[in-house]
Amino acid sequence: MLVLMLQQKQSIIMRDKLVNKNLGLLVTVTDKIIRDQNGELLELSVEGYRDQENKNYTPISCTILCYTHYPTNIQVGDRIEFEHVDIKKTIHKNSLTGNPTYDDYLIKEDVVAAIFMNNKIEYTIQERPKYSINRWLWNKRQQVYTQLKHILSKTTFTYFSLIFLGNKQHIIIDDLRKTFNYWGLSHYLARSGLHIVLFIIIWQFILSLIPINFFLKRLLLLLICIIYNFLSWYSIPFARAYFAFLLIETGRLCNRQTYYLHILTLICTLILLFNPMQLFFLDFQLTFALTFALVWIGRILQRST
Repeated sequence: MLVLMLQQKQSIIMRDKLVNKNLGLLVTVTDKIIRDQNGELLELSVEGYRDQENKNYTPISCTILCYTHYPTNIQVGDRIEFEHVDIKKTIHKNSLTGNPTYDDYLIKEDVVAAIFMNNKIEYTIQERPKYSINRWLWNKRQQVYTQLKHILSKTTFTYFSLIFLGNKQHIIIDDLRKTFNYWGLSHYLARSGLHIVLFIIIWQFILSLIPINFFLKRLLLLLICIIYNFLSWYSIPFARAYFAFLLIETGRLCNRQTYYLHILTLICTLILLFNPMQLFFLDFQLTFALTFALVWIGRILQRST
């Protein structure tokens, strides 16, 4: 409870420093999602802010999202100076249904605010590093995403992008989500831990056909899953299954006994320690509650036989 209160308080303090002001921001681009041919979503790590009358930046460390309705030449890793940024203060009110509010969602995502690029906002690229691991990883992920988009049909790619890559920001997906919401089937579009299990099973079968040492097969499987993680987008159900697999496989490679229930408890505890707001969101509740229930039932059935 104390960690949750500190998380909420820190987010409010950061937001109050930036809202309802004509600001200049010094940021670094940490991620970029191309939503369609004319729009982008930029994740910006803010290093400093200043009023337009001041020249010196006040240091700050937070994250904001920037939506554009046109393509930009901004790349991941760029250090950019924004001018005339006006972040609006959101109205703090409780949801009538008792569900988490938009402010709660921003806290969960570790985002202070979202801005929308308009004609008033100006930006200047101050620095573009010659070498950037984040930019290289982003380019590789975007290459895979684009190649799959050209190879697969439009419908197949949309489902694959949602379920196996976890990209929920594409404009086509917005239209698809509305259709599923109408019929109450939006949970079918959610990326779950089952999908990484299917991914692992497929690669286990492929590696079983290769006549190499068992230890090397396990290392290759770990490496493939790590690459898959870097080429896809983050989600709590995926993270739960991914880290559980890494811990179990590491235990096997080190000849150590592992218990899935203990590993699941460890992952759940660490996530809540670093981001307690996750506890109030459905994706976290479902993925851990259902997995705990299935593991517990499995242990009971195993003891009864």
